Amino acid sequence: MIANERLNSLRQKFASMPFCKYLDMQLVGLDEGLASVRIPFREELTQYLSTIHGAVITAAADSAVAVALLTRLQADARVTTIEMKVNFLRGVSGSDIVATAKIIHLGATIALGDVDIRDRDRNLIAKCTATYMILEKR
Repeated sequence: MIANERLNSLRQKFASMPFCKYLDMQLVGLDEGLASVRIPFREELTQYLSTIHGAVITAAADSAVAVALLTRLQADARVTTIEMKVNFLRGVSGSDIVATAKIIHLGATIALGDVDIRDRDRNLIAKCTATYMILEKR
């Protein structure tokens, strides 16, 4: 079980990141090895078919895995993405998206996360796996 002060610290760190602010990305769920982030729909985040751009969906998945991983490490640990695979299953327009990540493997230097990205009606719009390198556990 993660201490509330650790969860609050991760929430504050997430909320202060410029990229998250730019996308209006919000941390909506957090527990040990789990995290969910929401990105509200905005026209500026769409591509020419008026659906949310794949890069936005990927950013949500990447951010969710990073935070989920940090819940399993020390407060000052450093991690970085080394590989991602995203399967885009359906376009989404006019709906917020929520990426829910779970850490499915945590080794000494490598971690693997699994992510479901859904629209407001809980339709699965993308599936992602992300591999992270643990740079420093501290």
